[in-house]
Amino acid sequence: MNRVLRNDLCQPCLSTIMDDIPVLCEPCLGESSYIRMYKDINGGECKFCTRRFNQYSWNIDGHKRRTVICKACARQKNCCQSCMLDLTFGLPISIRDSALKLADPASGSNSGPVVNRQWKALATERAIAEGSQPLSDEKYSNPQLQVATLLKSTSVNRLKKSGSKHNDQIEADTALLQPSTDQPDPLDPPKKKSKTTLYLNSDSSVDQNDIMHYLTQFGPLQSIKVSQATSIEAHFIDRTSAENAALRAKRANGHFRIRGNTIKVAWDP
Repeated sequence: MNRVLRNDLCQPCLSTIMDDIPVLCEPCLGESSYIRMYKDINGGECKFCTRRFNQYSWNIDGHKRRTVICKACARQKNCCQSCMLDLTFGLPISIRDSALKLADPASGSNSGPVVNRQWKALATERAIAEGSQPLSDEKYSNPQLQVATLLKSTSVNRLKKSGSKHNDQIEADTALLQPSTDQPDPLDPPKKKSKTTLYLNSDSSVDQNDIMHYLTQFGPLQSIKVSQATSIEAHFIDRTSAENAALRAKRANGHFRIRGNTIKVAWDP
């Protein structure tokens, strides 16, 4: 459905309105072309970064909706501010990241120091204000996310939901943000001792020589295989070298920093 903003406003006013519009998905907006929203300035605490934010609430089919995370975190994670589902695939963000097996260990709502989560949100806001795209947006638009479509069968068709069922789904998705002890860490060494391969995924193209130079500090490499310019398979000669590299990545929240590029790391499953 098409929702058209008024075009008779002056440019500064229109720019202010656009900056303040919440990031929402179609199911949360409902089928009506006209929605009355109520803005509560600093009325909510973001479930991700714990900062206060301008909370919006509205009614659809007699049921109240509201935003539960700030706009910066929604842009950073490419999700709806209300139901917190991925805007592209309609999946819970925990399932989306698990499909890549490269999820940020600090992405949970209660994981990592509060100051770190607040800093990430502020960095995202600065990037949006400067017109540059945050690294997170590029990560979630990576072609590798096509594998997440295979998980659609595990999610309920949200377009058929209405009323309290949708609110129940929001609560269920909120619970998914809690750190899970059942889900293995992608940087935990596999039980099979013959495994010596690490998978690396970058937000942008990285020179193969830079990757080799960085990884050789942990031990000799057998080979490096690059696919799709941003996906790399690093085959170490011995298990100890691979474990040392994975341990370094684990201490740095699951990634390497090579020449300004953020590179996610995971063991070969």
